[in-house]
This record gives sequence, structure tokens and C-alpha cells, in this order.
Amino acid sequence: MMTIRTAATIRALLSPPLRLREGGTAHAGACGLPPSHKGGGNGNSLPRSLLLATALLAAGTATARAQVRDDVIAAPVLRANVSVAGELVRIGDVIDNAGSFGKIAIYRAPELGTTGTLPTAQVLSVLRAHQVIGVDTRDLREISVTRLARTLQPREIELAVASALEHRYGFGDAANLSLTFDRELADIKLEAANSGAMLPASVRY
Repeated sequence: MMTIRTAATIRALLSPPLRLREGGTAHAGACGLPPSHKGGGNGNSLPRSLLLATALLAAGTATARAQVRDDVIAAPVLRANVSVAGELVRIGDVIDNAGSFGKIAIYRAPELGTTGTLPTAQVLSVLRAHQVIGVDTRDLREISVTRLARTLQPREIELAVASALEHRYGFGDAANLSLTFDRELADIKLEAANSGAMLPASVRY
């Protein structure tokens, strides 16, 4: 009999009976579920504060995961073939995933329009001197470095000179001019960024 009264007392503490407000509306007691908000909803709806907290937690978790992905640094990988347009070869030219080290110059580039080679061991040594380690060499023994250039061929030079003389000093069309130079023309190498047309600096006859 004592056991029955104790169990009933525990049930009463955990689940107090619903009380009636004026007008016959039932509401939960202090230990029960919080009463629903006025203005709609049903008995199964969660409080707005709980829904907002859940949404903020989900958004924060997604942001944290994205930040972790952004902070992961990919391993640097050595390139087999390098092309540069300027006078210097930088860390970002010889490896992928160079990060903030990419702009550091480590070699002088070869002559315009030419290609040079660098032993992989030498490149790794130079990179270590700049605290770049863990480079994936892909079993390369050497890498090639090409200096980009614009090449002016002899025929292109001849046509430019003929165009400068066209309809001057009694000459006719450039296509009908036959030119002889004091020395044989050869290719002329210019910086790759030099893409303008050739213009005469001085014309005398």
C-alpha cells in the first residue's frame, strides 16, 4: 500500500494535472510542457526560440566546415615545364600550390625565346631555403624553363621597311619594292608583352 502511494506521488510530481483557466482553456502546470503562444499553431509546434537556436547552430556548423576546408593547404607540386614572360623565375612558376611564397624570385630567366633546364635536387634546395618543404616532385629529375618572346622574322622586317618607304621619294606600292640590306637579316626577339606594330624611328633616302 505504501508503494502505491509513493508511485502515485512521483507521477503527480512529474506530470501535474492540467488546470483550467477562466473560460475553460486548459494549460500545463510548471513542470509540464510550456503553453502554446497565442495567435495560432498547434500542440506539436516547437517554441520559436528553440527553432532559432537550431537554425543558428546549423549555420555555424556549416560555416566552420567551410572554414576548415579553406584553411587546408594543398601540398606543393613541382612542374615539369615552366614558361615565364619576365626576367625572373619565381616560386609560383616552378610549383603549384605555392601560396604566399609564390611571388618570391629564385632564378633569373633564360634569354628571350630560349629554354633552360634545372636539376630537381637544386630546385628543392632553393625552395627549402625559403621554407618551402614537402614538395611532390613526381619523380622528375629536372624541369625546363622557357622564356616567352615575340619573334620578328626576316620577311616581317622586310615588309615593315617597305611599308615605311611606300609612296615616298617616288616609290610605288610596298608589295612592288625589292629591298637589299647591308647584312643578312635574322630573327629579332622581343619581350612577349611587346605586341605593337613595328614603326620606323627614322626614314632617310
